[in-house]
Amino acid sequence: GSESSGGHYRQRRQGSMDMASVGSESSGGRRSRNTSYADRLEFARDMGKKTSFSMNRQKTDNTDEYGVSFNSNTQSRNLHEPEEPPNPEPLAHSSFRGEMSNSRNGIQQASDHARMLDNNIVENEAVGVTQLAAAKPAAKPAAAKLAPDDVTLNELKSLVNDMMPSAKDCVEIVLGILLESMRCHEHNEEIQEYGLQQMVLLAKADNGNDGNQRAILDLNIHKVAMEAMENHKSHPSILKESCEFLWTLALADSCRAKVIQAGATTSILKVVEEQPQEENVVRMAIGALRCLSADSKTKYFLKIKPVAKAMKIQKINTDIQRDGCAYLSNAAVDTENETVAVVPHEVMEVVVDALTIHWRRNNEVAESASFCLKNYTFEEANIRTLALFRKLPKILEDVGVKGVGDALDVAESIRLQSQLDGSLEDIVLPSMVEAGTGHNAVDNVTDLMVEYDWSLRLTSCALECLGSLVQQSPADRHDIVFKGALKKVMEAMDRFIVDEDLQMKSFAVIQVLAQESEFSSHLRRFHIASYIERSLAVHKNNEGLQQIGRETLNYI
Repeated sequence: GSESSGGHYRQRRQGSMDMASVGSESSGGRRSRNTSYADRLEFARDMGKKTSFSMNRQKTDNTDEYGVSFNSNTQSRNLHEPEEPPNPEPLAHSSFRGEMSNSRNGIQQASDHARMLDNNIVENEAVGVTQLAAAKPAAKPAAAKLAPDDVTLNELKSLVNDMMPSAKDCVEIVLGILLESMRCHEHNEEIQEYGLQQMVLLAKADNGNDGNQRAILDLNIHKVAMEAMENHKSHPSILKESCEFLWTLALADSCRAKVIQAGATTSILKVVEEQPQEENVVRMAIGALRCLSADSKTKYFLKIKPVAKAMKIQKINTDIQRDGCAYLSNAAVDTENETVAVVPHEVMEVVVDALTIHWRRNNEVAESASFCLKNYTFEEANIRTLALFRKLPKILEDVGVKGVGDALDVAESIRLQSQLDGSLEDIVLPSMVEAGTGHNAVDNVTDLMVEYDWSLRLTSCALECLGSLVQQSPADRHDIVFKGALKKVMEAMDRFIVDEDLQMKSFAVIQVLAQESEFSSHLRRFHIASYIERSLAVHKNNEGLQQIGRETLNYI
């Protein structure tokens, strides 16, 4: 977290890759710096036959925690990042075991020969040290030259397994092989998926000071992963591996900015938007978005509705709900300006559903959802939206009893705001009734609906006034349609969709207008039928509402 935000970053990593002693024969001789890709593969195969590695992979639950906070009026708001992506199970086709040798010269010999193959080599003759120059993607040669027919997926697997790095000196050559294989076979789904799987393993390997991640970024391999996402939109496995790969890179402080700069946030959001039904894809994508969204540089690229839609579809998956709530919180909070956005009702509903469904069995989801709702309460309009969920205060109290303090804070915010709003409604209500009977009644009622659109009580009173006015004269009906009152009726139906009484009053106003041909065409142009159908879908068991709704649709 940035120091200016008063944040902190804590990272706990476990697990390591241990390398057994390696022996290899020296093949001797220098190769041309312009060695072709096919020659490099052939040479690497030869080296693989002479060199065998043995590594033990330790599967652990790695956890990264990230916090950003700022203070406003003695209140604190926190943004957080998720756990590290789950370590994948060992691949069935991968083997890291080989013959063991007591010779410790093998590592250096294999590394020296491998490094000679790279085009970006700068050799310091004075001190006899070979250094890797800043990697720049070379222009892609002809596919026939770089991807000979005999380079199959199985051969690539065998080659990478033999050359899989067991020390940091070997990382660059393996990355180069994987990179060029993916570029030369960009439409081969198997090679793309395998390459990404190996990239995830390399990115997760602890090489000290994020060494592997930086090497990957220097080669622009993260862009190759984004290209794979674009080229294989209908291949869930590739999308999943790509999202996990980008997530792993973004966990490193030194790498996150470059991943964001490359446009990873937009690419991952596109995956969520296009593949909300794919549970494993969405799980990795939203996890990556949670990590990226904590950086202020992503603020202008964040979208909340695609994530909310995916969470609504994947209600049961606790990882998606936990990380999704954290993302929705990060997307709403502007740490630089210390403001919180007004959150739409349908997005708020997703967070409330996550809490309602999972609070008894999953404390992580309960904490994440409560934390998100607490951040939302720093905007008054959001508290009023939360007050519409009538069962929420009791749920928040139950969650608070389990030790989630944020839930109790949200419940208290709702209680205090409801008391203040109740007092204000008592003052405004007589003015609302009077406005519906005086001169320019439609205009006056509409103005009050705009000002107090958060209040169910005042909106319901305004609809009663409009229901009376719509019956009185053609002039009043004309004003309701063309002076903004009808639009406010539609907004009220959407905002207070769970309130049956308000829906009935709205239907009554619309039905009178729909019976006149002068206005029915305008109702169709406003797509008001979709609002009625959505209301009927919510209130399936209310026979009276169903009857008047169907009659109104017939008139329209």
